[in-house]
Amino acid sequence: MIPPDATLAELCAETYDRFNTPTWCIDEVRAFRYADPGGTVVVFPGSVAPVDWARDLLALPAHAVLDHADLGTVPLGFWLGLEAVLARIEADVGGKPLVLAGHSLGGARALLAAALLASAGRRPRQTTAFAPPRVGSLNGLIREAAVAYRYRDDPVPLVPLGFAHPCPLVQLAPPLLELDVLADHHLANYRAVLSP
Repeated sequence: MIPPDATLAELCAETYDRFNTPTWCIDEVRAFRYADPGGTVVVFPGSVAPVDWARDLLALPAHAVLDHADLGTVPLGFWLGLEAVLARIEADVGGKPLVLAGHSLGGARALLAAALLASAGRRPRQTTAFAPPRVGSLNGLIREAAVAYRYRDDPVPLVPLGFAHPCPLVQLAPPLLELDVLADHHLANYRAVLSP
């Protein structure tokens, strides 16, 4: 059974609770493990620590990129530390099917991790990203196997410039062209729209 996106949004929200300890944390890349009848759900949290914000900013310049042999060109700031934590995740879950999710920076990491797994022949059962920044096309590896959401005027899915989304970007509510566009980035908006 694949968890509905509303459930994944709830799990993403839990990762922001400062009392929750991540299951994995390597080089300040954090991930949380949740039980799922069909495998393991791995959730990458968004930016909460200064190192996260630094990596977000590092992803913005066009020259701060990594040319990955399988994924193509990706923003360096979103990539740093991901391979190490993904290797630990794979070792710990022992080949069980994965569902990946994340919000904001965590959404970018979920998409990158999904593409890296797909390039090795281990495509996750599902990958859902809420308000992810652009990570590049990832050579089409997850075009049909992932979904990314944008709420109203959320600006995060529109950066960094020069990159595309690797999967469809679903607009959850029509843009209103508001002045406080950062309010649209809050995960509570995504949860409210997706909840039954």
